[in-house]
Amino acid sequence: MFISSDELMLNLWHLERPDSSFALIDELPEDDMIEVNRIITSAKADPTQCHRILYTTSVNEVNICDLRARCMQNRPAILLQAPIKGMNVSQEIQRELQCITDADFARDGNQIVTRNFSNVRLWDLRKPSRPTKMMTVHSYNPGLFSDLCSNGCLVDDFRVAVNSDASGVITGSYDDYFVAYDLLHDRKKWLQARHEHDFLSAEMPRMSETGRKVLHVDWHDERDIITVASSHSVYVYEKKIGAYDETEATESKSKMHHT
Repeated sequence: MFISSDELMLNLWHLERPDSSFALIDELPEDDMIEVNRIITSAKADPTQCHRILYTTSVNEVNICDLRARCMQNRPAILLQAPIKGMNVSQEIQRELQCITDADFARDGNQIVTRNFSNVRLWDLRKPSRPTKMMTVHSYNPGLFSDLCSNGCLVDDFRVAVNSDASGVITGSYDDYFVAYDLLHDRKKWLQARHEHDFLSAEMPRMSETGRKVLHVDWHDERDIITVASSHSVYVYEKKIGAYDETEATESKSKMHHT
């Protein structure tokens, strides 16, 4: 069995019955003229507990659902919502900054990571009242946010991935950069998805080439191998011993495949 989602529906499928699915969430308006203010942005199944799924929304919600509790999942078992701080930006920008673009389960069954435009947050489902850690991806900059909103970048669908023991997280940014967080030692390392012979433009993204972005990332379930997608290429990196040290975490020592 597996799940799929679009902006208004979350469906449960069975491989032996590909012609039909069961709607876990159905928020299709009865009237086409009704304005939709809340959409589903991602959905994941727990890799260790088959009865548990999550879905995120555009209004700062992470919904953890238990399939044993009810058929329709319009009331989550756990609702995660990060506190919203006042920002000196327009309502449109603030609404887009609050959108949760992705979330991922750790294989320990207790922790998840979430991503919005500015931050990555680590949550412990045993203490769901607030995140246990927050890592900044894009710093608060009202002028930059206004420019990014004008060209549609604030709704970019950045994904996030966590390793098996929730000690490492990766997510993407602009200028073909992605960032790896070492949660045990509170360190991070910016890497640029590039070929070995390409010039490293900077130590971190300058937000100058918003058309070049790393939206899709993934982390192997059991090994420290990650994949990132940028433009027409998919890059595969394998973490070496001490990979968060300056002398080790260089792209030229990474394994990458171009498609």
